[in-house]
Amino acid sequence: MTRHDRPAWAVRLQAEREARGWNKAEMARRLQRAAGHPPGPTDSLVRQMLDWESGKHFPRDWTAWYAAALAIDEDDLFRNALALDVDETRRRLLACVGVLGVEHSLHSEALTSIRHALTLSLGRDHTVEDWEEIAFEHGHAFLTRSPAELLPELAADLVGLQEALLTARTEAVKRGLATPAGKLSALMAMTVSGLGDNRQARDWWATARHAADTSADLDLRVWVRGYEAVNALYAQRPLAVVLRRAEEAIAIGGASSPAVMEALAARAQALAVQGRPRDAQDALDHLKTRYEQLPGGTAEDRLATNVWPETALAHTTAYVLTRTGSTGAGRAQDAALELYPRTMRRQRVQIDLLRATSLVADGHVTEGVQHAEQAVTRLPLEQRTHAVMRGAHTVLETIPDAASTSGVALEYRELLTLERGR
Repeated sequence: MTRHDRPAWAVRLQAEREARGWNKAEMARRLQRAAGHPPGPTDSLVRQMLDWESGKHFPRDWTAWYAAALAIDEDDLFRNALALDVDETRRRLLACVGVLGVEHSLHSEALTSIRHALTLSLGRDHTVEDWEEIAFEHGHAFLTRSPAELLPELAADLVGLQEALLTARTEAVKRGLATPAGKLSALMAMTVSGLGDNRQARDWWATARHAADTSADLDLRVWVRGYEAVNALYAQRPLAVVLRRAEEAIAIGGASSPAVMEALAARAQALAVQGRPRDAQDALDHLKTRYEQLPGGTAEDRLATNVWPETALAHTTAYVLTRTGSTGAGRAQDAALELYPRTMRRQRVQIDLLRATSLVADGHVTEGVQHAEQAVTRLPLEQRTHAVMRGAHTVLETIPDAASTSGVALEYRELLTLERGR
């Protein structure tokens, strides 16, 4: 790359260094000193400087130290460089959003460009509080909207948040943005998991954990791990992973916080699936005791970090008692359905599938399978998430061998096979 091909900031970095008579090793030593690093080998930093001065990479984490070492105002030294870099990143990421929802992306890119120009004129963009509200609204939308519908909108907001992180001028602002970044990344993990993409979900959960750990929000760190544990259970990741995430959340320090409740629920459910009814019941009893100490919340607060609603406790109770074959399972299922609003269709169908599982386990195979089939088919296609269909398959797996070739069982198996293909 020639001098004329390089970006202006790269040319200037080389020119300012050479004007002072410094070779690259001397520049590296001065950068280390400006950053407060102890004197040490400079080979690695010199290699990075070659990329920076050639314009191959932008020295994003070193702009302040370059300005200090050269005694030049940072904005003057890198004039427009960061804005151009952010614009290019935004265009690339919005192109990715286009794959998820073409029409949405076309509108989003055009509108974002207009808003971005206005923001530059005003000198102000979304605050940390704005991004926290955006994450809150996505959490509410997740409970009732289909994953396919939510996915492109969630992805577009993650692009906007990425831009905010890139342009954050202080570490305090960047750390503050890590909180909505952790929440939105967790919601993306749940969304792609609902679409059956478990590999993407696993990676997004890792991103959510890293973002939460970067933030100063202890409740978020607990919350992310608790919800990952429950999601891992429905995604059929190893039960050891489910329990490890749950125990991590409990150990981090959420003992007195509502954020830990999902981790406690995940532990009770995983123990039930493991075939440890006594341990599962003990875990459920502990969960109920803790619930009595919490502030109240509504069903719409299901994904909040500061409350844990009664619907969550009722759903967990119904799940544990169903999977352990308890005689109280039917009453728990009734209680959960009574609490869930009609708008939460997926959640109500999940309870119906627990009821079908109990019916089949109690020997009422035809009635249970028909109940499950009706529950699945009355749910719109776009709402038949991976978690819902996992519950539907549990009904199938509960059918005893002697009844597995009956007409009703074969028809139900065919339905699930068609759903998997779809």
